[in-house]
Amino acid sequence: MNSHRAHRVEAVWTHGKGTLKVLTPDGTVLARVDAADDADVAVHPVVVNACHALQSGDASRIGQLFGQILKAA
Repeated sequence: MNSHRAHRVEAVWTHGKGTLKVLTPDGTVLARVDAADDADVAVHPVVVNACHALQSGDASRIGQLFGQILKAA
C-alpha cells in the first residue's frame, strides 16, 4: 500500500492476477483496475508497462496510472 496525500493506493498481485485500487481516506474506491483473462483486450502502453513492472515487484509506475485521478480528487 502507498499513500499519496490523503489517498491510498493498494496493489495486490499473486500468480499473475491482481487488483490495483485508489481509495479515499475513508475507504471509498475512486478507481480500480483488475487483471483481465481475455488476451484480446486493447491495453494502453502505460498500463502494460505498469503491469510488467508489478510482475517483477516494481510498484513505482503505479503513479502513471492514477496520477491524474489523484490530482483531480
